Amino acid sequence: MTREELIEQAGALTQPGAAHVREYEACREIMVAELNRLMNGRPDIEQLIGAGNFDMMCDNHQHHALFMGSLLIDYKPEAFVNTVIWVLKSYRAHGFSLRYWDVQLEAWLGLLQRHLSAEAYAAIHPFYAFILSHQPHLARLGDSS
Repeated sequence: MTREELIEQAGALTQPGAAHVREYEACREIMVAELNRLMNGRPDIEQLIGAGNFDMMCDNHQHHALFMGSLLIDYKPEAFVNTVIWVLKSYRAHGFSLRYWDVQLEAWLGLLQRHLSAEAYAAIHPFYAFILSHQPHLARLGDSS
């Protein structure tokens, strides 16, 4: 799948309403802290992120939440796709495995479902599902750039 095809598919995602984004923003710090605890408690954490990368992982979770908050407010499919490609490439260069992204995004989905209303979850879930379902293509594009 090409970058242009991914951007086109990302263009089919619907920007959440302002109330849903406010809900996400209100829970952001709690979800980041919970995600850090969940990931740190995994026995395979070093295989997922590489040795000595716990602080980098926590920074990634914080930056991810900030990015998603701003993306959901002013959705631009091209920025979404290009940023995810860059993030995958950059963190993998530091020892993060592709498996980390699956684990992390699945954990995000669980946290979103637990902390957001059903309506907000339904509006935001597709963005996470997009990354999960297209991760191989996004990673390949990062590898080839």
